[in-house]
Amino acid sequence: MREIGVDTMVVSRDVDILWLTGFHGEASVAVVGPRSVSIVSDRRFEEELGRVSGVRACVRGAGVTMGEGIATVVGSKGVVGVQGEAMSAGMCERLAKLLGAKRMRLVGDVLGGLRAVKDAGEVRAIAKAVRLQEAALEEVLEQIEAGMTEREVAARLEYAMKARGAEGVSFATIAAAGANSSLPHARPGGAKVRRNGVLLIDWGAKVGGCTRAWRR
Repeated sequence: MREIGVDTMVVSRDVDILWLTGFHGEASVAVVGPRSVSIVSDRRFEEELGRVSGVRACVRGAGVTMGEGIATVVGSKGVVGVQGEAMSAGMCERLAKLLGAKRMRLVGDVLGGLRAVKDAGEVRAIAKAVRLQEAALEEVLEQIEAGMTEREVAARLEYAMKARGAEGVSFATIAAAGANSSLPHARPGGAKVRRNGVLLIDWGAKVGGCTRAWRR
């Protein structure tokens, strides 16, 4: 924050909030100050926020907008950095009115560079993700039969990963049969697997907020 010349950072990208605080909630914003981190959210996450250590929870009441909640936490002094590429133009405009446009500074992907350097815990989480998603694929490959739909293959693979401890998938699982396998981002549908036919699988598991993806 000192390097980019801001006194406070408004972090709105979910993955950055998770990395900073361990909070998994959606539609929330983290406000990082020089001495504290606050999360502005709504009543859905009030109990969950109470379990996040080292973070001050700011739960918006009825009728209080996200912009108003952020402005209350930020206060009236200092330069405020916002993730322009992760915040809607409408929210940026509302914050400019509430905080003062001259105080706001659009910052680039500052946290992305920090997240790219993995600590020991993150490395272990990635290794676990690799192990369980490989084991899940090996299990599902033995179950695939001619006549099975792409959607069923994808569902079985996602279930197998979660059953082994994955908290979710890295992205929507791709299972593309036959001619659909030429589509890099095919969506699993009703196309059926054929005997001796082509089946493209692109899958990934998420563990501890960390992901690893493979294509086969």
